[in-house]
Amino acid sequence: MSGVGTEISKLIPEWAVRDKMGCGCNSVANKWDKYGIQWCKRNTNLMVEHLMSQAKHLIPALSSLPKSIQRAGAKIVVEKAIYNATRKESG
Repeated sequence: MSGVGTEISKLIPEWAVRDKMGCGCNSVANKWDKYGIQWCKRNTNLMVEHLMSQAKHLIPALSSLPKSIQRAGAKIVVEKAIYNATRKESG
């Protein structure tokens, strides 16, 4: 199944993550895929906050950025993933 969670996973490059152990990324991605695009559109802020809570898994160069910049980046990733998933669903 593909969806917003899968699209978010595609947008976060492997090199940006230093520690995937215990992050639960795949579980969350699968859950967001199952919830669907409309749920994700309504819960963008919740999704951004979840990504923010996972910043400790990023490489130091990214995890040391100011929270406002991290939040802006997370929001861009979520919005782009919603856009990508919508395009794929529409054909």
